[in-house]
Amino acid sequence: MDATTNDKQLMGKILYTLLFVIAVPGLLLWWAATLDGRLPFSLSSYSWAGGIIGVLGFLIMVWGMLSIMVFGKGLPMNAYPPKQFVNKGIYALIPHPIYTGFSLLVAGVSLYVGSFSGLFVVFPLTAMGCMALVLGHENFSIRERFPDRQVSPKLFLPAREDRLPGIYNYLAYYLWAIMPVVIFNGCILGLGGGEHTYRHMYVVSADTMLSGNFIIWAILFLLPFCVISQQRLRKIIVAVWVSLGLWIMVCLLWPVLARSHWPANDLLADMDGLRPSYFIFFSIPPVVFAVVMVLFAIRAVGKLLGSLSGAGLTCFLVYLGRDHFFQVVPVVVIAILAMNYSSAWRWLLWLSEKIANSWQEWTFGPVRIINHGIYAGAGGLVGFGLAACLSGTGQVVNMVVFAFIVVITSGLWAQFIEGSEKLKRPFGFYGGLVGIIIGALVLKIMGAEVWIIIGAVSVAMPWVQALGRLRCLVNGCCHGSMTEAENGIRYFHFRSRVDHLSGLKGKPLHATPLYSILWMVFVGVLLYRLWFGGVPTSFIFGLYLMLNGLGRFVEEAFRGEPQTPVVRGLRLYQWTAMASVVVGAAMTVLPGPVPAPEVQVELGPLLAGVLVVGFFSFFAMGVDFPKSNRRFSRLV
Repeated sequence: MDATTNDKQLMGKILYTLLFVIAVPGLLLWWAATLDGRLPFSLSSYSWAGGIIGVLGFLIMVWGMLSIMVFGKGLPMNAYPPKQFVNKGIYALIPHPIYTGFSLLVAGVSLYVGSFSGLFVVFPLTAMGCMALVLGHENFSIRERFPDRQVSPKLFLPAREDRLPGIYNYLAYYLWAIMPVVIFNGCILGLGGGEHTYRHMYVVSADTMLSGNFIIWAILFLLPFCVISQQRLRKIIVAVWVSLGLWIMVCLLWPVLARSHWPANDLLADMDGLRPSYFIFFSIPPVVFAVVMVLFAIRAVGKLLGSLSGAGLTCFLVYLGRDHFFQVVPVVVIAILAMNYSSAWRWLLWLSEKIANSWQEWTFGPVRIINHGIYAGAGGLVGFGLAACLSGTGQVVNMVVFAFIVVITSGLWAQFIEGSEKLKRPFGFYGGLVGIIIGALVLKIMGAEVWIIIGAVSVAMPWVQALGRLRCLVNGCCHGSMTEAENGIRYFHFRSRVDHLSGLKGKPLHATPLYSILWMVFVGVLLYRLWFGGVPTSFIFGLYLMLNGLGRFVEEAFRGEPQTPVVRGLRLYQWTAMASVVVGAAMTVLPGPVPAPEVQVELGPLLAGVLVVGFFSFFAMGVDFPKSNRRFSRLV
């Protein structure tokens, strides 16, 4: 290595250090402080708890850095990774301690200063950003550099083995299953001030946590000692994560369920039914986890005892939720789904494979109609309908113009990036984002309320993307790379891009369109609730860009399309995903109008707009001219 190369590497390391040691933490502090002045929420200061969490996070982060420097013979920089594999020091205990410690540090500082935005916006997005970097880049980089080494920290998920759990496995259970319950309930305890904070949110008082929930907490803490294998304990931890995600989704969709089961908590006595919930991102009743874990234990002790225990547990739940009986139903359903998460996942893969091989086409002279256009039309119809309902009847014409611009720019973008003799008319999502900017400028000239339209479109876009991914399954675009047979789906139809473009017909591939659908459903539900939460439309738009970018960064790492360029070790769309996150963070601090809680919509103009946009989307992505060789003529 010559002197010039050494100098360049040294300068790169210095800039890397300045960026992640000074610039990023400073920007996060500024971001949280700015958002606190714009969002209608508040947080009580818990300096003692914040100090403990912050110091713990800092120590974990420093220990991780020292472990890399001592055992890896390198620096803690993913752009300049260490030359030796590190599985000693804190890396022998927990995975990715630097990211874990930094995330805890952000949470601790937020609690210490009493920053709502820091705890409920900056902290989760920082943690998700770290997870995205690990899942979308670092895991692949580690496997490529050290193919014979495996990361297996003692305090993470137990092994898939039938051996009895050991002390580290029990500690891992408390760390990864119990701690989320305690932390999330603790976060809710810290909320204070104003109806926007408490209303329609599961809030549990300290005395309820220690007394009214005693049986639940006892089950939570004692259950691992009834488990007979590491593999079963691993499933319990994963089931807790699944139930956590499902319960958040249910509470966002059905706010009345977020009310406490325990009559001792009268904080929400004035709740008025199904009004939209506010910030209930962390509403997790411990009973969900208890049901999941009890059902796991039931399986281990026999069918007869299982029936009796299940009946008794159901009666207990009915008693707890006697003021709202139907609260019991989703809790039990969530528990059953979480307990059988592997079977549910296999069913989703099976369904995805069926859709992926469902290609149908009908030719009428020079015109061909392809069935996957139905999904694109449905996406346009649902997305336009939702956005128009949120923004109001007066915006229907503007919304139609906006939708046309977004679809057209999607095609132009993909034509520039991916267009070829084999791809005459591709479409690209990031062209749609460019279309949002162009559409906003056009509507500004037309005198429209641009921020209201952008906010409404942001709420609708995840649903458009989710339905559009069904088209991707049929078309074979956005397909995954090869994986194990039990975790992949196979494409067999000769029209699919997987066959005629990628040459992977019949190979098990990652179900990347399915990954995207699941993530977009969560994003869509969250943004829909925030629309009614008194937050500015600029914040909704920025959050959409950030969450979409984080999901896309991970998804791209599992894709297997040969036409996507790779730039400096990352796929092109991973770079655009990172840009989306940065731009989104900037958008959240811009001033923007707060959406009206109630919008008046006239049915006639709404239906006309829905039909126009739905048909245009269907035609653009489902109708082509197979005998022509002109640009934009053929979809395949």
